[in-house]
Amino acid sequence: MVSSILRAPQLGVIALTATVAGGAIAAASYVWLKRKVAASNFVPVAYLVNITIYPIKSLPGVEVPYADCTVAGPVYKGLKDRQMLLVKEDYFVSMREEPCLGTINVAFDEDKLTLTLTANGYPPLSILVHTEVLTLKQAASPALELRDIWTSGATRGTKEKTYFSHL
Repeated sequence: MVSSILRAPQLGVIALTATVAGGAIAAASYVWLKRKVAASNFVPVAYLVNITIYPIKSLPGVEVPYADCTVAGPVYKGLKDRQMLLVKEDYFVSMREEPCLGTINVAFDEDKLTLTLTANGYPPLSILVHTEVLTLKQAASPALELRDIWTSGATRGTKEKTYFSHL
């Protein structure tokens, strides 16, 4: 006759341990398989070819290798998207009202943190990106002005005002 050396209470503990271990393995397998299925359902819909930041609204943009996403929009090394705009008599000016804006080219110098605006027949204009904004000045003439958007809406300065008034 064969007799078991394990008693009933010991068999209960072994059975409980085996059940818990089996349940843990089953749960881990389920989670692993679900994760694998979810990853295979990802379908890319687009790829970024380039990132362009438009520091001055209505003027051409600057292509950048990357951009930090902020509440105010994309930022690259302090260069913010649409951080400035052109105004004439306190109204926003676009290329529809001033077609000559289409002749302006915009470049960003990463080392000096400046924007350089160039137009045919005009000397280049360099604008510091991190310049402290001057106090608001009233325009003496209905010339175009460059204003910062995300601060107090202050006018940038006389050299910028002069540059845009001649276009």
